[in-house]
Amino acid sequence: MKVMKRKYRHPPRIAGWLIQKMFPDRGGCSILGDMIETYRYLAEEKGLFWAQIWFLGQCVKAFPYFLIDGFHWRFHMFKNYLKIAFRIIKRHKSHSAINIFGLSMGLACTILIFLFVKDELSYDRFHENLSSIYRPMTRFHNPDGSVRWQGGAVQVPHGPALKEYFPEVKRYVRVFPRELIVKIDDRIEEQEIIMADAEFFEMFSFPLTQGNAASVLSDYSSIVLSASCAKKYFGEGNPIGRSITLISDNYRNDYVISGVAEDPPPYSTITFNLLINFENIRLFVGANILTDW
Repeated sequence: MKVMKRKYRHPPRIAGWLIQKMFPDRGGCSILGDMIETYRYLAEEKGLFWAQIWFLGQCVKAFPYFLIDGFHWRFHMFKNYLKIAFRIIKRHKSHSAINIFGLSMGLACTILIFLFVKDELSYDRFHENLSSIYRPMTRFHNPDGSVRWQGGAVQVPHGPALKEYFPEVKRYVRVFPRELIVKIDDRIEEQEIIMADAEFFEMFSFPLTQGNAASVLSDYSSIVLSASCAKKYFGEGNPIGRSITLISDNYRNDYVISGVAEDPPPYSTITFNLLINFENIRLFVGANILTDW
């Protein structure tokens, strides 16, 4: 009688572990146990190498059957669940309708809240210097300390004052909208004009298709158009160097187009069609606004 060597007793551990996971013991019936007996027999008769090859081959061949078997039974279980669900809905129509309506409303509200939050959080994310750009707020307090009102705008003198008194402020850009009459050749219409400091295109990531970001607003008589505005007024022609007249109740001035910017994305807080240097606020609003706190 041959004495089986100790190294023959256990097949490859990883392959054995996979067989055990794919086909666990059920009711005392063990596929792994039968395979181990066959493995030991082959190890004695043909050698350890061929026994291991056989065991690994059985593991590889069993894997597709494991997948097919799992899919087959899961499919039948899912089909049975659907049958049971339809029977319950048919038997308890009113109760099922209430549950389905409530679930649908809950899912719809969740999706709408998610889309709203996603839209709100997407604003101004395209700016390259987003982490170092801050928007000051105005807050008024009652005598008891409670907040009476707060908003997203500060007075014009805040910009220079913040840079003067706080060394952390490297630069500031003020943005002031104003409704003015725009005259181009024989075309006259009212539009909102944005007055902004000269560093506007250096602080914010609004790409210019024509013009230099560092100097496009440096001249008081320069004006920058959005791409859609340039196409609206000048078609496919080159607008650089062309003249635009801006008219208010008591003042009018001619401006030379110095640049064209890409249209602001829809998720931008700042939108514009025409931009001029902020110092023009003296002409169209009044010089007092520069020092009025």
